[in-house]
Amino acid sequence: MKSKTSTKFLIGSSIALGLAFAAWSPLQAKPADAPPAAVPTDAQMAAHCKEMNDAKVKFADDVKAQNALLTEEVTAMNGATDEKKLGLLCAVVTRMAEQRVAGDARRAAMDDSVMHHFMQHTQIGKDSMSKCPMCKGADEKSPGSEK
Repeated sequence: MKSKTSTKFLIGSSIALGLAFAAWSPLQAKPADAPPAAVPTDAQMAAHCKEMNDAKVKFADDVKAQNALLTEEVTAMNGATDEKKLGLLCAVVTRMAEQRVAGDARRAAMDDSVMHHFMQHTQIGKDSMSKCPMCKGADEKSPGSEK
């Protein structure tokens, strides 16, 4: 009986998570007929570079905090009595699934933003990329680069 309830909880949580992700996904889509953006100034790019770098650091910090929380939950689960382990296991698996979906969506949005950021630097010129903390190292790794 308890196993059935836990299974229903896990399935219900998974469905709710999937529906939430499906509903949120179209909100991130950009209109196809959007006019091209103007080339930003050096000052605007410097501010944007800092924002992008700060977002990257915040994402890494958030992942570390989530991992620490999961580690605590797994430790509590492993130390729990057999009666409570199944419930704690379901909670851990649900949290991991939620974090995975949210993290993947956040990472994809960040990747799109970084690609757009690189394209803005290429529009301004190669010197612009050398000043950007996000772009450092990208130029040396690019194909055809002789560094």
